[in-house]
Amino acid sequence: MRTVDGHCAASAQAVRTTHSPIGPIRRDFEPQSERFTLTISATGMPSVMQTISGISASIASRIESAAKGGGTYTTEASAPVFAFAYRHRLFTLNLDSVANVALLFIGLEFFYYWFHRSSHTIRWFWNSHSVHHSPNQLNLAAAYRLGWMGRITGATIFFTPLSLLGFQPRMVLAALTLNLLYQFWIHAEWIPKLGWLEYVLNTPSAHRVHHARNVEYLDANYGGVLIVFDRLFGTYVEEREDL
Repeated sequence: MRTVDGHCAASAQAVRTTHSPIGPIRRDFEPQSERFTLTISATGMPSVMQTISGISASIASRIESAAKGGGTYTTEASAPVFAFAYRHRLFTLNLDSVANVALLFIGLEFFYYWFHRSSHTIRWFWNSHSVHHSPNQLNLAAAYRLGWMGRITGATIFFTPLSLLGFQPRMVLAALTLNLLYQFWIHAEWIPKLGWLEYVLNTPSAHRVHHARNVEYLDANYGGVLIVFDRLFGTYVEEREDL
């Protein structure tokens, strides 16, 4: 039985500790794991309250963003680092060629992998990202269940090397927005495995593993659009029928 953001009942007493640069992080935040057991209604539809909760968190996040300047990159805690990186850029890169578009896409995926992985292993970033992992149902509304403090944590600093390379900060963060928009549809229980696409893309199946808290699934599948960096760095875990 798979659980979402909670251990399965058989592993309720298991403890997973991840060591980060600022100390160990216990990954069994709620020992009463039965509270987090995946629940789907008889029709296969997520509960109304889970959906309302996810949408409410999204609205609150957008209000917080607007209060800090409408979502411009200058309101990010990492904005000074972005500006410094771009002032000292190695090249000036525009999206006027297929090669540059591909470079931005692959580069963003690489740094997104490390941003997302760090968001699970470093307390400072997990403090905000944990909101996204708080529901006990995986549904489309969960995709936009985001923390209010994302801009304050400065997590976008992971993407500043792209501005040092030569991409404008606004261009980098616009590409990041598109990356996150892609991830909306993968927050679903009802979409099956997608054949050979599982080897390349972050799919609903791969992302279900990421959100599950069975011990066998912990710390896995951090990719954004692609799953190739998980395969490369050893954090890919395939969804199993027996869990």
